[in-house]
Amino acid sequence: QPEIAPLLARCNQELGNQATILIHRDGQILAKAGTLAEDDYPSLAALVAGMVAAGESLSSLIGEIDPGHAKQLNFGSSSRGIYAVSINNNYWIGAAHGSLLNPGLYRMQVRRLALEVERLLQKPQARAISAPPRKSDPRLFNDITDEEIDQLFDI
Repeated sequence: QPEIAPLLARCNQELGNQATILIHRDGQILAKAGTLAEDDYPSLAALVAGMVAAGESLSSLIGEIDPGHAKQLNFGSSSRGIYAVSINNNYWIGAAHGSLLNPGLYRMQVRRLALEVERLLQKPQARAISAPPRKSDPRLFNDITDEEIDQLFDI
């Protein structure tokens, strides 16, 4: 959705993040905003995807926590960190931040961003125009025998 990148940029600025990314769970960056060097975004995405994979592995050990609610992952120190929130099973928002005055408020704001992105992802997109399906000619294999078909699969 074209509205996602401007939303990430606005929220990135409001939250004072170094970077905000929307990724697929496999680490593919779908949208990004921030002040990181361009070649640092793939590293951030890989780190968030790794956190997601590790979190899923651990959740199988301890059981599902709050089914139906967004999953959250947090990694960092008092001076900087990464906070990630699931949008659904496939998409995550990752936010790289500096020191936080109010970590609870920050997390709530990132979760709100995730909800806004989820709404945008659920909007129907314009359907691509596709060629009409091809009709097969029923006469195409009329003169082939069962023996000839069997011979095709003989090794």
